[in-house]
Amino acid sequence: MRLGRAYGVLGDAAKAMDAYRNAAALKPGDADSLQRVAQAMLADRPATALVPPAAVKVLQDIETAAPGQPAVLWYLGLAAAQNGKPDDALAYWGRLLARLPPDGEEAKTIKSAMDALRHQ
Repeated sequence: MRLGRAYGVLGDAAKAMDAYRNAAALKPGDADSLQRVAQAMLADRPATALVPPAAVKVLQDIETAAPGQPAVLWYLGLAAAQNGKPDDALAYWGRLLARLPPDGEEAKTIKSAMDALRHQ
């Protein structure tokens, strides 16, 4: 984990991701290790970029180990929407919406994404 953080500070995302993957392999099912892998995989990506299948797998593992994390629910919903699975996307985002303050900006963003998906 420390090696991954060091590579991250140095700006080497690929080596950071490899170090976090190794750490996650040493502690299977550890949500923190998996979270670091996902963060490294998704770092510096445009908001509309496709969520890579490898990242989806890590996000699903996180959801199994520690359900309901907002960032995980967002990205799993985004991946589902991108892969033509609107019902899955709406389910993830609905769970996310339930965890957010109803009048917050994040909730408005989620509601907007859900409305757009429903009207496709």
